[in-house]
Amino acid sequence: MRITQNTMTRNYMRNLNRSIHALADSNSRLSSYRKFDRVSEDTASASKAFSVREQLYKNEQALSNIENAQGELSSVESNLKCINTLMQTALERVMEGLNGTAGGSEKKVLAREINNLKDELLQTINAQYGDKYIFGGTNNSNPPLSIAGDGSVLFNGSAIDQLVLDPSTQKAAIAIYDASVPPVITGYAKVPENEDIYIDVGLGLTLSGDTVDTRTAFKVSVSGLDALGYGTTEMNGAAMPNNLYSLLDKVAADLESQDTAALSMDLEHIKIRTDALIMNITDIGSRTSFLEQTTSRLESDNLNLKETQSNLETIHTEEEVIYNKTYETTWMVCLQLGSKLIPPSIFDFMR
Repeated sequence: MRITQNTMTRNYMRNLNRSIHALADSNSRLSSYRKFDRVSEDTASASKAFSVREQLYKNEQALSNIENAQGELSSVESNLKCINTLMQTALERVMEGLNGTAGGSEKKVLAREINNLKDELLQTINAQYGDKYIFGGTNNSNPPLSIAGDGSVLFNGSAIDQLVLDPSTQKAAIAIYDASVPPVITGYAKVPENEDIYIDVGLGLTLSGDTVDTRTAFKVSVSGLDALGYGTTEMNGAAMPNNLYSLLDKVAADLESQDTAALSMDLEHIKIRTDALIMNITDIGSRTSFLEQTTSRLESDNLNLKETQSNLETIHTEEEVIYNKTYETTWMVCLQLGSKLIPPSIFDFMR
């Protein structure tokens, strides 16, 4: 078989181009530290790398959400502990009022101190974290707790002492009554702007229509109704307010009137409602602990994902340097071979 000069030249040029492309690609990888710049260069690895990047982005977003939630819950816990301290002080003042040696003037002084505690409680429950009222539910425009002209306590505009528990949702609700005597509850209406707020913390957030699957998200909101209580409880034939502000208001009135029997019931009810408050503080602690564990898990996942990403996208520098030198040597050899393969020109014969 006769091999022509043109055939040798074409083969030489093909091998020369292949070696220079290999060297150029290697130089590009060394400068960028990436195995490939285009998806077409390694479709399988690129597909896996995109999946890893997406998961890393989701984890970083979840970690950011957790950081914000931890700050908010820390503020909630601090304010609830402050309220608990106020209630412990109120409990001590009621016990002083029940002391047989406390006269009418002493009880009036105690009543004024209880009224001061009420004001502190109102300021605490209306605390903000950034531009958000931490106990306001979805209400971020106005303080959640307010006092009506008739002295009744309002939460987002609804009278707290008139709220009841909706058995279907286990949340505070506005009772709807019929016209019978005595009236009977025929339904329940939601308390305005008292919805729960959920965030994505890397649990695979899913939605069913507009409803969040609570098993795949984290509840970050704390309702003032859950914190302070709502509605009333019957005690010895009397309706005792469950809300701490309303309860302190009743305590102050009973001290002013020197009603010892009423103060005794106030004392017992304060203990019950304070225990409920402590349970809320414990719940916040549990939620904070969950966020800390989730943070640890996500950070560990990110380390593994970044290692996987490095294996998929990043070159091994030492290995690539060796390849680069090999490609460079091949290129130099090709150049040297070219001087032997390309035939002498007529000018070489004329010398």
